[in-house]
Amino acid sequence: MSGAAVCLRRMAPWLAATQRGCGFLGLLLWLLVAPMPGQTQTLDGDAVSLDGAVHVLRDPSGALGIEDVRHPGVAKDFVLLEQPRSLGYVTGAIWLRFTLTQPDGVADRWWLDLNLPPLDEAQLFEPRANGSYTARAKVGAEHLFAQRDVHYRSPIYKLGPLRSSTPQTYYLRMSGNNSMVIAPRLWTASGFVTYYGFEQLFFGAFIAASLLLFFSSLHFCWSIRDGSYALLAAFIGSNLGHFLAVEGVAFKYLLPTVPGSSDVLMVLFWVPMMPLLSKFMLRYADLYAIWEKWAKLYIRLLWLVSAVTAVAALNGYFSSAVQFYQVWTLVQIVLHLLVLVAHAMAGHRRARIMIHAIVWLLIGSGLRAGRNLGLLPASAVTDYAFHWGFVAFLMVLYFAAIQRYQKMMKSKERAQAMALELSRQAEQQLALDVASRTAELNQALNQVETSLALERQAHEDQRQFFATVSHELRTPLAVINATALNLQMDMAQADEAARLRCGRILRATDQLAELVRNCFEEDRFNAIARGVRRETTDVRALIYDAHDAARLISPQHHLHVNVESLPASLVCDPELTRLALRTLASNAVKYTPAGTHVELLGGLADGGVVLEVRDDGPGVAARDLPKLFRRYYRGANAAHVPGTGLGLPLAREMIEVQGGTLRVESAERQGFAAFVWLPLPQPT
Repeated sequence: MSGAAVCLRRMAPWLAATQRGCGFLGLLLWLLVAPMPGQTQTLDGDAVSLDGAVHVLRDPSGALGIEDVRHPGVAKDFVLLEQPRSLGYVTGAIWLRFTLTQPDGVADRWWLDLNLPPLDEAQLFEPRANGSYTARAKVGAEHLFAQRDVHYRSPIYKLGPLRSSTPQTYYLRMSGNNSMVIAPRLWTASGFVTYYGFEQLFFGAFIAASLLLFFSSLHFCWSIRDGSYALLAAFIGSNLGHFLAVEGVAFKYLLPTVPGSSDVLMVLFWVPMMPLLSKFMLRYADLYAIWEKWAKLYIRLLWLVSAVTAVAALNGYFSSAVQFYQVWTLVQIVLHLLVLVAHAMAGHRRARIMIHAIVWLLIGSGLRAGRNLGLLPASAVTDYAFHWGFVAFLMVLYFAAIQRYQKMMKSKERAQAMALELSRQAEQQLALDVASRTAELNQALNQVETSLALERQAHEDQRQFFATVSHELRTPLAVINATALNLQMDMAQADEAARLRCGRILRATDQLAELVRNCFEEDRFNAIARGVRRETTDVRALIYDAHDAARLISPQHHLHVNVESLPASLVCDPELTRLALRTLASNAVKYTPAGTHVELLGGLADGGVVLEVRDDGPGVAARDLPKLFRRYYRGANAAHVPGTGLGLPLAREMIEVQGGTLRVESAERQGFAAFVWLPLPQPT
């Protein structure tokens, strides 16, 4: 079986449904459009149709007056209309003649409804008792709305009082650019009020439905992320504006003081409808993406034709432009239908949906165009065919959109259920992972606690070791030092070599004592390990403490203290600061020869306290200065002095843990200076 046959077989059910629907619609339209038998013009009810009582005369030049049309030579040209009908787009004017007879006892006030809202101009000529005629005010879309006898969307004249049982002939002159529909009717005041209520209900329902569909389209555009519904919303808005203009509602409520506005609004709202509908159809049926290049060219062509039509209609060619655009619209809708059928045969579901919708739009547009062009009689069906077809078109699309939305919601619910299940599984897995990681963390904590205990034990063992070694080494060193001093005193008269040997012993003893003091003294290590303990401290006392410590090491140095610029107290760690200053003062006397001047100064600078220890000794070479704060580093000029190279690094660490700084300045043969800066407390 060929692919085309398979497609036709697949499409058979919905083709049959469409055929049955179109057949039913055709039967209904035939019943409504078919000619109705003429009704009497005798005024004996609330509403009287003038079918079969109206004679029509065409006046292509528009130059005939009331006396001209009453002349026997012209009066014979009037033609009887058997039923309401459209004369199409005519040039010049149309004259209507009808005769009314009112029985005795019937209301003598009647309203003549021309039933043609877009009519540009109408003028009624009312008979007098003497056989002459009175010209009533001109009414229509080209005249102020306030000139009408009744404030209604279509021109209405109040007749009467009529003479009972006496036939009276009226003449009505009509002209305009729109389709000329001849369907006048007569109302009593009460009958018109009843009809007006039903009409307002119908118009209100149509406008409300259009607005509902407009906002629904915007909602669909946002909820299902389909931009084609924005085009549909614009199409609905254009149709609603066209409806209000054609039916005279816009002129009545919006622009009653602007004659001629109805035709302008009708054109401006009507001509964009075809490009909007076409682009929506192409996008909805997925044809825009398939034939993007040609689709864009086609849409541009439609906009161009619409623009040219609008310009022509608003610049003196209204009737010709409107007739052309109606035919153009029908041709485009038929073309759309053929393209959709071909696309549907290829298996595209949305193309089939669009076919169901556009068939109704084609029927409605065809009936309305046929009436406007004078090919079909005027009736309730042909007058509102386009609006009915438009509503049916939208109903099909919205039924499909609702189905699509429901499918999307079901898919969303399934996705949410799946996501919830995955979330539960992930939550369970997370609980298992947390339990596992917690066990691992507890195990790691136990290992850390064990390691800390071992570290504390090792630290305690180290402290005990340092204390033991320091104690055990100090005693023999003291003995060796005392013995060497005694030998040196006993050998005062001995030879030079013996005294030199005693001097070497004393120097070696001092070196070992210094090594023990630096390496095994707990104070300097424990002070840093315990952390910072800030308290209000007499900083001047710390300077004098460092001075006294240096004096004990070398009484031969000249030590000076200047603390006049220091504050009375300072918030710092007194123990760390004391040890750091002692180290700096001790270094100043250890690494300079006897007789060197050493100054201990203090003052305020840069929001803190600066403590200085400076000497005028040999200084430090420039190459050694950056290395002084390395652990265990000793410069070339310190080789003959006992030491370990830990003093300055530890002193700097003691100052920095307090938020301060320790820096040095020196040059060879220009002395050495160390600067300690400690911050002052910030005011709260």
